[in-house]
Amino acid sequence: MILSVDLGTTNLKIAFFDSHGDISEKRSAPLNIQASIKSELIIAEQKPNEWIETLIYLLKNLNDRSKKEVEAIAITGQSTSVVLADEKGLPLLNAILHMDSRSEEYFNYIKNIIGRVPSFPEVKLFGLLYWVKDRQPEIFYRVRKVFDARQYILYKLSQEHMYDSYAFNHNTLRRVSSDLDLEPDIFGRPHDFFTPAGYLSKDVALETGLPPELPIFVGPWDGMCDIIGSGLSREDEFMDVAGTTEIMAMIFSNRNSLVTHEYIIPGRWIVYRSFPLGVSHRWLAERFFSLQGGVLTDDAYTFMDQLAARAKDSEVFFYPYFFGAYLKPYLRGLILGLTYELGLPEVIKSLYLTSAFIVRSVLEEISEATSAEVARIIGGGGGYRSRLWAQIKADVLERPIHILQVLDTALLGAAILAYTNLGYYKNLAEAQSQMIKVKDVVFPNLDAEKKYQRLYLKFKEFSGKIESLLEAIYYE
Repeated sequence: MILSVDLGTTNLKIAFFDSHGDISEKRSAPLNIQASIKSELIIAEQKPNEWIETLIYLLKNLNDRSKKEVEAIAITGQSTSVVLADEKGLPLLNAILHMDSRSEEYFNYIKNIIGRVPSFPEVKLFGLLYWVKDRQPEIFYRVRKVFDARQYILYKLSQEHMYDSYAFNHNTLRRVSSDLDLEPDIFGRPHDFFTPAGYLSKDVALETGLPPELPIFVGPWDGMCDIIGSGLSREDEFMDVAGTTEIMAMIFSNRNSLVTHEYIIPGRWIVYRSFPLGVSHRWLAERFFSLQGGVLTDDAYTFMDQLAARAKDSEVFFYPYFFGAYLKPYLRGLILGLTYELGLPEVIKSLYLTSAFIVRSVLEEISEATSAEVARIIGGGGGYRSRLWAQIKADVLERPIHILQVLDTALLGAAILAYTNLGYYKNLAEAQSQMIKVKDVVFPNLDAEKKYQRLYLKFKEFSGKIESLLEAIYYE
């Protein structure tokens, strides 16, 4: 049994997976985001102590029998979200999340320091360090340990201070730490995805009831684990994982102009896009459908689906960029086209439609640049619990969507890596073939395709104009 941990942006999830990819037990808890806009910067933070307290609570409440059968822990989590800590590993600030835009103003400076275009993790980590040094030097000079979110979980479970060697090159870390006048060991030691990064400490084992000295594998960030857990492998496949952040990806055997990452399988390349689209879904649920005290239940999302299903045909567009987008901090949430007779049903459906339009625009961008002919779409993430939303996407994308049995693809991807590392399977591909299953296929409705095609063309026309307007307002 593998115990997978996914430190998401809005939820922390854990699950026990057997070697066939089936879940025997799963638990989750919501996480609070402290978000605001200050001096046109998007601020998005969480309390690292809340991560740990939530994780320990969930672990303590797992079935005792399952705890005895666990062979390893597999960790994944939100993309680069930074914790700055003192010598004892105590946070000096809230964790700065991947949606936070403060680091992005240092993009060009980092580019000059490292001599190339920096990656997303490099901008988020290095940019934040420069920002804190310039704005909060009294904090900066107390920093002794730097963590990404996954590595902070590892540290609290095992006391191992490490960094992801896939995301950060050792020489680049030394160059940047030298420019910042920091010791290079402030980032810890490198870990890979294939050997244990640490072992469960006796103290945590005693507190949670898990066996001591369990090996802990730290996998890639959740987006890459989504790719592993979706089984994306062919060049005619397109992955759409609809979580708090919508992750879209394709895999290629040759490096093309759109490639953003090398896959963890050598010789394979990924075109990857991500937008925080699911945040707007949660925003609607919290503002209009939460219980007293702001508590959200699955009933809220079910009711939203029921309302959307009876929506009138309209030309309402819901631009869901509540946290901007990477290197585009000027983007904002926007509802366009409301008239007096329209209401929540039309607003909810417009969100479903607009998110589908954004996915289609990404699919078209990749297809046009690479000549890839996408025949199969793989759907995962919590958004695909909504049959209505899945149908809208199939109609807009004009292709069948294969919805996975395990929608928590990041959790499953981390477990697949762990089982491969433990020798259950000879390689990743074999593990994926045995552990990933399709639950349902949603086929497009030809009549709806024609209707949505007209709306999609309007969306594309308006999007560029709206983005230009928001950018002009932001920088005026």
